[in-house]
Amino acid sequence: MWCSFPAMLVNNSMKYFLVLVLCLASITSMGQQTNPMFYKEILLTHKPYTLQSITEEIQTQSGISFSYNADNINPGTKIKIKGDRITVAEVLALIKKQTGISYKIISQRHIIYTAGAGKKPAAFKPKKIKHHTQRTEQDAEEPLLINEPAIATRSFRTAKTTTFTDTATDATIVVVGDSGLVANYYFGGGGSGGGGGNDETEEEEMAAPIPERKWRRGTSKSYGSDNSGAGNKTLHYLGNNLLLSPGISVDEVYYCNPTLKFGMNFIYGIASYNIGGGQNTWRYGIGGSANIDEHWSMHFVITTGQSVSKAYSIPSSIDTSVAATPLTATSKLMRYGISTHYNFGGGLAIEGGLTFNSLKTNYTSNGNPVSLSDILPAGYDADKRYPGIKPPYTLGNSYTGSSTGNTKTWLGIQLTLLYQLRFSGE
Repeated sequence: MWCSFPAMLVNNSMKYFLVLVLCLASITSMGQQTNPMFYKEILLTHKPYTLQSITEEIQTQSGISFSYNADNINPGTKIKIKGDRITVAEVLALIKKQTGISYKIISQRHIIYTAGAGKKPAAFKPKKIKHHTQRTEQDAEEPLLINEPAIATRSFRTAKTTTFTDTATDATIVVVGDSGLVANYYFGGGGSGGGGGNDETEEEEMAAPIPERKWRRGTSKSYGSDNSGAGNKTLHYLGNNLLLSPGISVDEVYYCNPTLKFGMNFIYGIASYNIGGGQNTWRYGIGGSANIDEHWSMHFVITTGQSVSKAYSIPSSIDTSVAATPLTATSKLMRYGISTHYNFGGGLAIEGGLTFNSLKTNYTSNGNPVSLSDILPAGYDADKRYPGIKPPYTLGNSYTGSSTGNTKTWLGIQLTLLYQLRFSGE
């Protein structure tokens, strides 16, 4: 009995040990498979996108830094994305599906794009460095960074793009994000830590470090990024948000209105020339918009415009004493509108909605305010005979023969066909 007790103890201990090992292996496996950065949702509103611009969007909104060999991967490759909200994992999968460009996860904060199967050029292998005692004139003009140490910095919240040129191979490495973090991988021997990537293709052989490897930082190549600092960021922002949209609209009063919207996508000015309604006139105002999705948006506008009628002549049959009195109707129409805007793509869009109209009309004779009852007999409907702008109906009308003006209100409908001129912000 005493002899069997140690054996039982050993057997039980082995069982507990095996269970503990299996638990640790499961936890480790789950940790490798679950990568939180893949579930980060990003908002995409600056379509269309290229590989470079979509990478900058991901870096700005997620903090993940990217790098790739621009000699093997074209940063101007077009990426088609339909929705406005998409996770990092879905974007990377979409890039791989459309272009064959795969990726390699170096750490939680660093991803390398790699040429996919069937589209991959010859593998990038560093050449052996030949030591020279003298530098060429070209090298003397550009500073060399030898054994550049890793820089412990935090990821930028705005996409910063840097290019590095390997003087040994002339390979151009593009870095989107934290250049110090990425340099730690290239210069530090790939010691940034693995991330459990899901790259199914053979990876480029560009991770092998060389202690005496020489790199030259340069900005000679531009891929639509922010290499020029704040100036290019401003141009990028303006290119994606500037609005210039000519079009034509129609409503219940004016049957033809050449229209122009100008400004920014979210707030803009409006100018139009209204034809019809009894009096042609210029109108102007301000508008704003809020995006709903890739195609739909809501717009809110306020416009105004003033028109002056021709000088009406009072018929001599009414009263010879006032027959020669000229009568002028001056109308000012304020409009408050809410509409939905649908973008067909390619710049063409249609917009339609409701307007609340407030029309103020004043009557003058020889420049002086005058009531219609002063120059017209009682019972004569001067409001209909001598109107300013002619609404189809009214919700309210303050007209009286003894007043020098009146206000009319009504609800209307306006439809507009627009073409938005595009400004490149990529």
